[in-house]
Amino acid sequence: MKRKNILNRLKLELENSLPDSANIINKVKNAKVEKDLSPVYDAINSVNGTMVLNTKYNIAYIAGLMCLTMLLFTMLLILLPIFNAILYPEKNIVTKFGIDINPSIDLMLDENDQVVWALAKNKHAELLLCGENLEGEHVKDATNKIIKLAARAGYFSTKTESDITNAVMLSAVSETEEKQNFLLDSIKSDVKNFYMNNQIYGVVLTEFDSKQELVDLVCCLDYDLTDEQKIALQNESIKNLNHKLTESYTQLKRRFRTDFILEEFNNKLNPINEQFNSETTSIKTKLTETENKLNNFESVWLAEIEICKQKIAEWTAQIAALQEAIKFALNVEEVGRLNAELEIKKAFLTSEEEELENREQGSAMFNAEKDKLINLVNDYKNQIKQKHQQRLSSIENILGQIKGPFGTLYNKLENRKLEILKNGDKQFAEHLSHLQNYNEFYNNYSDWLINSAEQIPTIQLNWNEIKQNWEQQYLNFVQF
Repeated sequence: MKRKNILNRLKLELENSLPDSANIINKVKNAKVEKDLSPVYDAINSVNGTMVLNTKYNIAYIAGLMCLTMLLFTMLLILLPIFNAILYPEKNIVTKFGIDINPSIDLMLDENDQVVWALAKNKHAELLLCGENLEGEHVKDATNKIIKLAARAGYFSTKTESDITNAVMLSAVSETEEKQNFLLDSIKSDVKNFYMNNQIYGVVLTEFDSKQELVDLVCCLDYDLTDEQKIALQNESIKNLNHKLTESYTQLKRRFRTDFILEEFNNKLNPINEQFNSETTSIKTKLTETENKLNNFESVWLAEIEICKQKIAEWTAQIAALQEAIKFALNVEEVGRLNAELEIKKAFLTSEEEELENREQGSAMFNAEKDKLINLVNDYKNQIKQKHQQRLSSIENILGQIKGPFGTLYNKLENRKLEILKNGDKQFAEHLSHLQNYNEFYNNYSDWLINSAEQIPTIQLNWNEIKQNWEQQYLNFVQF
């Protein structure tokens, strides 16, 4: 059997052995292919079992995320101040409490008598408060800390002297007198207890700060205020003044990054302010005079018309008298003299008549004179404004010059404070180690107060002068 026949026979046997082979082949040939390629794409777009987005959908997904992020960020910016106000509500300052030893410190208090911020008003106070955080403390605790620091720094004499060398001036200004009395009485008692517990001979003076004290302090911190704004501050409430004071202080602290030394600041500004005041005083005087003329212009104008009429009547009468005198002149010389005087009077009369005609008949002269006064007023105001701008420019230059040294001031203050406290602690500790019997000291202290009582009104009356003497005495004490 040939090879070809053998292969054909095997083929037939194989086909016959397959069940319904013809039907299967036909079904395969006629079967429709489904075009659902999702499983294929899922397999292609997956990496290690993680789906990978198609490029088209990937871009849309990223854009959506970016929009959502920007939306959330915008909402955060809008809601952040609200959340901050809820979580950290702004404390309203309702009281200014002053502690004056030689360091002069103002504690700004909220409605709960807690310290919002402490203002160092001179070098001594700046030195004493360096590194101290009184914010959030009750005024009694803050005062006790200040008194103890002053004792450690050597501001209290531990010697027994017949004259009063140790004095603390407490002052308060608040919305109600009841609040002021309560604070002064409470803290005055604490300071007295400090004297007795540490066996120091001293007195406590109290006074109410006037509203003008706050006004002056605001003006001192906010050098950009005009004279009109300073005057307007006197009509503000205590609460508003405290708010303005806080704003001004905050701006200065941001600028100098430390509690600002008012004494140094004022020393730099005083020459500029004196020059500004001297230059603007004369301008303001002229401005006031011109404004008064402008405000009363119509009445002055009418009065000047009456003056013109009076002069015309006067010149007319004198001319008539001269003409009559010429008729009875005895010689040529007298006639010539009278004629010359007559011509002068006629010239005066003509001038006054023209003046009256211009004033009565036309408004050109009226408007011209009024415009002249208006221009003068505006000119004087512009001069004052220019002087004010020059002053502000000079102040900005000085602030730039002194800002550098203030940048390194904190470290100097800190080192100087540590040095002073180290020496003062040694002396104060030695004093405390030699305290006498408490009852004996109490009796001596009471007698000392009685003997020194007559000095107290004088000290309170001349407090500023006494402080200046102390400043001179302690000049080298806080040198840095």
